[in-house]
Amino acid sequence: MISNNNRLYVFGGPRDQVSIGPNCLGVEINNELNLFDCGVGMTSVNKKGRRPGGYGPDMSLIKNIGKKIANVAFTHFHTDHTAYAPTLEGLRLAKENTAFWGTPVNNAISKEMWMDTLNRSSEDDDIGYDYLDYCNAIGRFRAIEKPGQFQMGNLVVHAIPNGHTYGSTSFIIETPSGHKALVLGDAAWHNQALVKGATWPSTWPKELLPDEIWSNDMTYASGSSEDEKPYSQKRDELIAYVKEKLAEDKIIILIAASTGKGQSLAMDMAKAEIPCWIDGSIRSFYQIMRQNRWSDLDEPLPPLGDESGIREVQNHSHRRELMEDGLPKVIITTSMMGNFGPIVEYFEYGLPRQNFVFVPTSWLAPGTNALKLLKLIEKYPSWKGNEDNRKIVLRTRDENKNDTKIVVPVVAEVKRFGMSSHGTFGDSLYFMKDLIDARGGKVLDRILVSHGTYEAISRGAMAFSEFAKNVVPAVRGTILEVD
Repeated sequence: MISNNNRLYVFGGPRDQVSIGPNCLGVEINNELNLFDCGVGMTSVNKKGRRPGGYGPDMSLIKNIGKKIANVAFTHFHTDHTAYAPTLEGLRLAKENTAFWGTPVNNAISKEMWMDTLNRSSEDDDIGYDYLDYCNAIGRFRAIEKPGQFQMGNLVVHAIPNGHTYGSTSFIIETPSGHKALVLGDAAWHNQALVKGATWPSTWPKELLPDEIWSNDMTYASGSSEDEKPYSQKRDELIAYVKEKLAEDKIIILIAASTGKGQSLAMDMAKAEIPCWIDGSIRSFYQIMRQNRWSDLDEPLPPLGDESGIREVQNHSHRRELMEDGLPKVIITTSMMGNFGPIVEYFEYGLPRQNFVFVPTSWLAPGTNALKLLKLIEKYPSWKGNEDNRKIVLRTRDENKNDTKIVVPVVAEVKRFGMSSHGTFGDSLYFMKDLIDARGGKVLDRILVSHGTYEAISRGAMAFSEFAKNVVPAVRGTILEVD
């Protein structure tokens, strides 16, 4: 039984066994409802190659609360944390003065991504918002100019860089009783080329050490032992592989997310003195990041060009020229799932050719082109003797936004390298141990285990039981009291 007006609401989370789901936590304090993150979950694609619309947070609870949203704070710009926010406009859940709080790079990239979704959608898509909603939503952005304390409505919030991607942050919230609660968001403690790893709680000011954790990162809590391999080792293995294939005169296509992974890979190549080309929205987001460094964890990005060795693919004609000249090179491109963007052109031209190598580097949702490609290669490792079977049906969308299929033989080499920007499950356990040690051995009042598959959340809940008096799996619809 909830006995006061200060509550937590779990709006996000998975709705099936394989997806992580959108991140969205409601915090109602002193009669004001705020959201921390407001994303869209990634699900399996349907037979037309689309993800069915509507897999956002469960906002039905808000009707029962009887309040509109006062503020939304974003930990970072990835779609599972931000992409549902424009939909709040059409649902009439935002007030006239509702503010969207994010770091400058978060706000700039979110605007671009929301518009890109509009541009790619057809009349048959249910993305949840239209152009007017978009315009209203982007007018709500307020910048968290630097790490540290800021006032968000009636909440005092402290922003702490968390090492996940450029400008990403965790939040420490002060509750009415004077307790501190941590909204971790996605986090990483290893150094990436783009961003240094987060600091451990033992290095934080004592007054910021949380008494509760309301959000964490269980993305890889159900992963394999491969996910526990040190990031530096995976990076070195990728670089060695790239050098090997360049020596064999191959054209190497690194398939990456535009919102951090692509830029980080480009900087990895530059540090290894391997020239590379970047394509798709990796290019524009690179420039946004370069102009919006937020914290000391964010690495300075060098200018694009011959001096850095990171060059832009200019357009379709230039892309075609780079593929047809046959010279060995590295091209880093989107989209990470392989369903749209320049990668479709690279697939269509390069998969039937022996001098191409394709390297997915991110998590892949079921049913996507990139995951289907990996499964095909696993089933038929060699082209020779499997000519009739080693073919892929690529599902994409043409320039008129019509769904289309392209059947392509797969002669090229395909190999995946998982370059995660999330901490491992072992990192999460160490974070908890370090936090308890920093608190003088005093366990936490509560941990809300979130942002993972059902399996991952369950594993986290069991493992974290020694670190808190109360451990709660974050299931959609959960309501908890706040002191």
